[in-house]
Amino acid sequence: MPIFTQSARCFIAVTQAGSIRKAAGLLNTSPSSVNRQIKQLEYEMKVELFDRKPDGMQMTAAGEILLADLQEAMLGHNRARNAISALKGMQGGHVILGVVECLAADFAPDLLADLATAFPGLSFDLRIGRTAELSDRLAKGELDVILAFNVPTFAEIITEHISHWPVGLVSHQKTGEGDIALEEVSNLPLVQLEQSFGVQASLTEMMNRKGFQPRLIGQCNSIAAVKGLVRRGRGAAILTRLDVYRELTLKELHFRAIDAEMPLTEPLSLCVARNRKLLFDRDAVLARIIGRLEALMMNE
Repeated sequence: MPIFTQSARCFIAVTQAGSIRKAAGLLNTSPSSVNRQIKQLEYEMKVELFDRKPDGMQMTAAGEILLADLQEAMLGHNRARNAISALKGMQGGHVILGVVECLAADFAPDLLADLATAFPGLSFDLRIGRTAELSDRLAKGELDVILAFNVPTFAEIITEHISHWPVGLVSHQKTGEGDIALEEVSNLPLVQLEQSFGVQASLTEMMNRKGFQPRLIGQCNSIAAVKGLVRRGRGAAILTRLDVYRELTLKELHFRAIDAEMPLTEPLSLCVARNRKLLFDRDAVLARIIGRLEALMMNE
C-alpha cells in the first residue's frame, strides 16, 4: 500500500538520482512527467525544493526539510507494518523502551538481547533520558515502557514493578568489609553527581541531617563519566548497586552499602502508558523484564 503521493515519490527519486532524467528512469516514466510532479509539489508548498543547475538538481533548505520528514514517515510506516504482521503470533511486535542513562551501556543491551531470544520477531526503539523526560514522554504516549529511578506520579502511567536498589560507596580500591558508615564516607574524596540525580539528593539530605560535610573533588552530570573517573582512581562515588553491576561482575570496582538508620535505597520503576496500544505481548515482555531485574537482585 503506497503511503506517498505521486509527487512525493517523484521528489524522493530526484533526490536519490540527482536529476529529473535519471529519476524518470528509476520510476519508469517520462522526464516531463517527473518535472510536472515536482512543479506541482513546489506550487502546493509555495517554496522551491530544488535549485536547477546545469549538472543536476540540488536540494534547497526547504527540500532537505521535506526529505527528512518523508524518510521519517517511511520508517514509521515500515515499523507499523512489521509490528502489525507480528501481532498474529505475538512472538514479535515493536517496543519503544526508555531507560535512564545508568542502564544504557550494559543493562539495556543485555535486556534487549534476552528479549530477542525470547521473541525473535520483536523489534525495538531504545531511548535514553533523565527520569523527568522519560516519564513525561510515557505520559504523552510517546514511549511504551520505561525503566527509571524515582518516577513521579502521573494519572497516565501504570507502575508494573518496583525494585529497591542499595545505595553505597563505589571505589577503585577495596576500602573495607561490610557496610560503610556515613562519617567514613564523608572523609573520602568523592566525585559527586548533580543534585538532579535522586541518589545524590538522598545522600546530601542524610549528610546534612548528620552534620557531615562531604569531601568533594568534583561534580558531574553523567554516571558513565563518574564510573570512568572512579576506575582511574580519581576519587570514589555514591551510586546504586545497579549502576555498577557489570563493573562488580568484572571486579573492576568495589561496592559497600551505606550504613544508615534505615536502608538507603533507590526505587527503580517499570512503567507503561495507561492508554497506549502496545504492539507486543505485554504480559510476556514485562514478565521477562521483571525476571531479569529479580535475577540481578538475587546476585547481590
